[in-house]
Parts: sequence; structure tokens; C-alpha cells
Amino acid sequence: MSVAAIGMGWPAMAAHFKEDQQIPFTLLIDHDKQTYRALQMKHANAWNIYGPPVWIKGIKSILEHGNKFPKQDPLQLGGIVVADVGGTIRYTFRAGASSEVAPLDEVVAALP
Repeated sequence: MSVAAIGMGWPAMAAHFKEDQQIPFTLLIDHDKQTYRALQMKHANAWNIYGPPVWIKGIKSILEHGNKFPKQDPLQLGGIVVADVGGTIRYTFRAGASSEVAPLDEVVAALP
């Protein structure tokens, strides 16, 4: 099984992120966000990023990881797509707010 992640930014940012987060798999860069658009990842408004539903998770994250500001598009929301080697999409999660993450058990269950 192969795993890869796609993020925004530049190669130097990706290298730093990969090292800082100890990511053990391939990290690809999509500076123009073509992949985000192709997978129909949502683009947020200020409420999805800074509204009260996000505050508690945001405060916890700042306490755990420090105050790290986005370096590219702060309104671009992420997600998870699991696809097999043939390109069949087995699982999709599109965040609706910056604090939302895919349930790990669902992601693991979708792995080929």
C-alpha cells in the first residue's frame, strides 16, 4: 500500500512541514490548488474559519502546536480522499470548517 498527501505551498514549506509533523509518507505540493478544485474541496468564509464553533479546537491547537498562521490560502479547507491504485475513489471527506477532521476509523476502513 502506498500513501501520499497533497498540500498547498512550496517545496521548502512542504519539507519543513513533513519534518515538523514527522510525516512518514510522500508529501506532494499543489501550489495552484488544481487538486483541491478537482476533488471539490470547499472554500470557507470567515465563519468557517473564525466562528465560535472553531474557537475551542483552535485554542487547543494553539496550545499544542503554537500560533502558526497559514502561509497560503487561509480559506481553503482540506479533506481526505482515499483512492486505490486504479483510481477508484473509496472514501471522501470534505471539511466544512477549519476545525473539522475526517474520522480516523472511517479513513482506515477505506484503505485498500
